[in-house]
Amino acid sequence: AFTANGLVVHNTEKVMSSYGRSFFNPMYIAGDVTPFVPNYNRELTEPLVLPALLPNLFFNGASGIGVGSRTSIPAFTPPSVLGVMIDMLKKVKLEPRDFAKRLKFYEQWGGYVDTSKREVRKQILELMQNTSGSVEWCSTYEEDRAKKSISITRFASGINILGVVDRLKQMPEVVSVAVIDAPVTYRINCKQTLNYTEFDAFVAKLDKMITCTHSYSITVTERLPVEESGPDELHLSRDDYQVAFYQMTIPQLFVKWLRWRIQLEASSLAYRIGLSKKRIAFLRLMILVYDNLDFVIATIRTKENPKPILMKRLKITEEQVEQILERKLRQLSKLSYQDLKAKLAAEKQNMAQLEKRAANPRGEVLAFLESAKAKFKQEQTEFKAMIWTLPEIKERDASEIDGSQD
Repeated sequence: AFTANGLVVHNTEKVMSSYGRSFFNPMYIAGDVTPFVPNYNRELTEPLVLPALLPNLFFNGASGIGVGSRTSIPAFTPPSVLGVMIDMLKKVKLEPRDFAKRLKFYEQWGGYVDTSKREVRKQILELMQNTSGSVEWCSTYEEDRAKKSISITRFASGINILGVVDRLKQMPEVVSVAVIDAPVTYRINCKQTLNYTEFDAFVAKLDKMITCTHSYSITVTERLPVEESGPDELHLSRDDYQVAFYQMTIPQLFVKWLRWRIQLEASSLAYRIGLSKKRIAFLRLMILVYDNLDFVIATIRTKENPKPILMKRLKITEEQVEQILERKLRQLSKLSYQDLKAKLAAEKQNMAQLEKRAANPRGEVLAFLESAKAKFKQEQTEFKAMIWTLPEIKERDASEIDGSQD
C-alpha cells in the first residue's frame, strides 16, 4: 500500500500471538523432542516438523499442488474438531457417518455448508468415506420481499463476484446493484412491479448463481527422520529426512494426527523428566558444596588447578566440578542450606508428578484438548478469537532447570 505522499507503508511492529508462540514452546521444540535437520542450503537447521499442540491442519484447512499430487483439505470449526478428537481419545467408536454429522465446515472468507439439504449431507458422508469428494457451498444473503431487494453479505469462496455482478446488471428483473459495505456486501434492487412469485423465482436464480461446489482431495505429506523406515507411499528421500505422501480419508487423518500428538507429548514429558533429574543432581551437588564450603572456596582461591583436588576430595565428576567453577565465589558463599533442601524436595515432587503424567500421555493430550474446547463459548467463535485463549502450558524455562538461576 502507498500513502498520499508516496511512502510505502510497512508493518514493522509485529508480535506473535500466544497460539503462534505455542509452536515454539521450549518443552516441545527442544532437540530431544523435535528432530532438527539442515535447511535447504545447509547453513542453518530447522525443525523436522513444528510441534502443533492443537490440530491446526483441521482448523485452517490446506490446499496446494506438488509434483504429481494435489491436496485440498476442508477447514472445520475448532469446537467440532476438538469434540470429535476428545471422544476418540476416550475410545468412543466413531464411524464416518459420525464425522459427517459432527464436523462443521468453516470458511474464514465467507459462505456456509447448508446441511439441511439431503444432497449436501450425502456429499459430506461420501467425503468422510473416501479420500476425495465435493461439497456444495452457499453464499449468505438476506431478502426483503416488501422492498424487492436482496443483500448478499458474504459470498462463498470461489465465486467470481465481479462476474456475478455483471450478470445481475443484465437481468431484466434488476434495477441496480449497489455496494453497501465493500468488499463483501452487495444490495440488489429489483423492479417494484415484480409480484411475489416473480421475485421468488428471481431469488431462486440468484441462489444458483452464488452457490458453488468445492472439490477436496485428502493428500498429506510427512517428513520423517532418515532412521525411520519409510512407508509404502514414500516417494522422496534426502540425506537428512524422508518425505512420505499419503492419500487417506478425514477420519484416518484424525487418527494419524492424534497418534503423532500423543507421541509428541510422551517425548516432551520424557524430556522434562530428564531436565528435572539434572536439576535434582545439581541441587544435590550444591548441598555437597555447602557441606564443604570453606574447603571449596579456599581451594578455588589458592590453587592454580583446583579441579583434580575437588574431584578427589568431594568424589565428584569433572563435569560436576565444572558446574561449581562456573559459579562465582560470591554465589557459592551465599548458598542457603534450608533453601537448597526446600528446592530439592520441591523438585523431587515435581519429578514424581512428571513421571505419573508420563505414564499416560494419552490422558495428558485429552486434558489439554478438553481445556482448549472449554475456551470456546459457542461454535460460531471464529478461529482468530481462539489464539488469545489457548490454554497455557506453564513449565519452567530450560535455563532454570540447569541451575543458572541459583
